[in-house]
Amino acid sequence: RNVAPDLCEACLSRQERAWLMNQRDLSLGRAFLHLWTLKEAVIKATGMGLQAELKAFTVLPFPPRIVEASPELGSDRRWELRQWTTPEGFIVALARRERINV
Repeated sequence: RNVAPDLCEACLSRQERAWLMNQRDLSLGRAFLHLWTLKEAVIKATGMGLQAELKAFTVLPFPPRIVEASPELGSDRRWELRQWTTPEGFIVALARRERINV
């Protein structure tokens, strides 16, 4: 996949863009997909979808985690992120937020 620089600017945080540009073992497209699938899993888990401000939170793979959470996400410690590659080469991500019992 080709990744346009303006796409990275539009949906990745500063820290995510820095991580992306420093990858040596992955192609730019593959590295972007590792970030994008994690971000997509998080915004789907919140129910906000693409209404979420994508640059307001930071995820990083290897290991998959939220390193900077927006107020809408709550504490990054409440999140569990998983990511794997299927035998066919697809990158899959899962995000789960721990519930707080009140």
